Amino acid sequence: MIEEKKPLRQVEIDAVDPQMEVGARLKLLAPIGEGAMCVVRGALDQNLLRPTAAKLLHPELAGDLNTRRRMIEEAQITAQLDHPNILPVYELGETEQGELYFTMKVVEGLTLTEVIAATPPNERTDQELLDLLQIMI
Repeated sequence: MIEEKKPLRQVEIDAVDPQMEVGARLKLLAPIGEGAMCVVRGALDQNLLRPTAAKLLHPELAGDLNTRRRMIEEAQITAQLDHPNILPVYELGETEQGELYFTMKVVEGLTLTEVIAATPPNERTDQELLDLLQIMI
């Protein structure tokens, strides 16, 4: 598989004092994906002017201490890993409404499920199978 070259993004600057409150600092955008525990939304870190992905715990799970602990552990463990195939975690926090979240790098492209579904198994070439295995490695 050949990776597409992305156009260079224009560097933005706005030398204002950093915001400390989550609502002023993090602008939540449209949902990117959703799972049983969390929703991932696009977000803009307005202090750093950097697009991010914000993973937020579903509000109905906010009171479940075990679920909150698991999400905090996920953010902490992931933030301590350094590997090109693992998204860096930028921040862990809680919104003013009590929603637990962490932010991470935004990655665009196909999901592994979409890549696998693109070619039926009985029609894959040896090279396509090798490419899929390389993704897993």
